Amino acid sequence: MEQDFVQEDVALSISKGASLLAKDIISEELIYPISISIFYSIDDDGDLKEELEVLLRKGDIVKVDKPKYSKTKIISIGRPKLLLN
Repeated sequence: MEQDFVQEDVALSISKGASLLAKDIISEELIYPISISIFYSIDDDGDLKEELEVLLRKGDIVKVDKPKYSKTKIISIGRPKLLLN
């Protein structure tokens, strides 16, 4: 893979960014790098129907002050499938 910047430029950029953070001139904002979804099957009037629920969306701001719960009560008799996107 080709790099557009020489190693010295990368090191200088990291150093400047760290200095700006340390002096509270800028602040970091953590975001989710990928989406995490779950597939599950529900009984819809006797028929199994597969549902997809996005639990964490790529690009959303990370909030660690409270847990993220599913909106649906899921009782699994098989293995739910996890989708990382």
